[in-house]
Amino acid sequence: MAAGPSCMVPPSAENAIYSGTDTYAVGTAVTYSCNMWYSDANNGDGRLVCAEYNNTAQWLGTMPNCKLDLRTGRELLEGSCISCVHFHECYLLVVNIHVDER
Repeated sequence: MAAGPSCMVPPSAENAIYSGTDTYAVGTAVTYSCNMWYSDANNGDGRLVCAEYNNTAQWLGTMPNCKLDLRTGRELLEGSCISCVHFHECYLLVVNIHVDER
């Protein structure tokens, strides 16, 4: 019995990674998550499903639109302990966030 069509590797999204399975048969879904310091401008709807159309498999759904989000970065900084090998690295990190918020 011949196997049905399957999708190619899911497309990459800028500033994001996807999670799912290693096989992409019809019906398989992958979900995208934005990298640290980024949030999805599409309200977190980064999900694709492998679907069949005319005996061809293709990804359907919404790609994430991950944009730099300093509010997310501030929450990470306020809620975590930063350890730095060199003090100036921590200082530059905090200064850069402050400058970019304006």
